[in-house]
Amino acid sequence: MHLTYFTVRKLVDELQASLVKRRISNAFTAESTDLVLQVEGRGYLLLSASPQDGRVTMLEQPPEVKSAPPNWAERYLEKAQIEAVHQVPMDRIIEFALT
Repeated sequence: MHLTYFTVRKLVDELQASLVKRRISNAFTAESTDLVLQVEGRGYLLLSASPQDGRVTMLEQPPEVKSAPPNWAERYLEKAQIEAVHQVPMDRIIEFALT
């Protein structure tokens, strides 16, 4: 599916409503291009940078873990709280503000 600016705008609105003020309890990789965040009370947020199948989606069940999480995931992501979800103006980039 081709993600247009307007599709990403709608996605950001939905993520903002669903994820703000939630904590990330775990972070791991499913594929070399996929980062999965376990969000307390919401399930799993899959962030994929795959050239053929890039996507952002919420999952009820975690995907199969293929490798150990990157070193920075535990340090910077686990126990962080999602403060905001933004879209870069006039672009298809999604930013997550964490504390």
